[in-house]
Amino acid sequence: MTLCRILLFLNCFLLVFTDQNCNYLSNQELKIKSILRGQYKDVASDSNGAIVSSARQIVFVGIVQYSSPLRDPIYAVQHDREHIDTYTLIEVLFAQTYELNQIIVWFYDLDNRNFYFQLIVKNRENIEKVVFLGQRVQGIVKVNFSDQMVSSIKLIYMPGGTVNELTVIKIQAYYANRASP
Repeated sequence: MTLCRILLFLNCFLLVFTDQNCNYLSNQELKIKSILRGQYKDVASDSNGAIVSSARQIVFVGIVQYSSPLRDPIYAVQHDREHIDTYTLIEVLFAQTYELNQIIVWFYDLDNRNFYFQLIVKNRENIEKVVFLGQRVQGIVKVNFSDQMVSSIKLIYMPGGTVNELTVIKIQAYYANRASP
């Protein structure tokens, strides 16, 4: 009888131990996904190593540390200050390639201007894909697209808005967890 209890105890322990191994593997997979997704944080920020690679083609307006669209403190915006202007494009390079599915662009919205622009994502093989064509957009624009590995993004100015430039306050890029339908 005692031998049966010992075997039963050992069998249960092995089942528990095996179950823990399965959980460990799934936790490792979750950690890898989290790293590829930028820890689910804004990967287009100065603090995460992103840079504006087209900085020579744009105008930084206002105090330098607050005019970058990749800055973390976004609520220090005053009229005609702390934003960028471009007549061509804004390209943001990430520190590494990330899996993304959402980009948020905050356009200058202290007056009634609207913008036409094209949003392109580029992977590490430099293959570009248009994910959004914005026409007469204002304020904050949230662009959702299918999960993709992205190494940089481009906002390209297109004529047709109320001003002949793109005026951007903030750019953010995420992997957003969305519930399955």
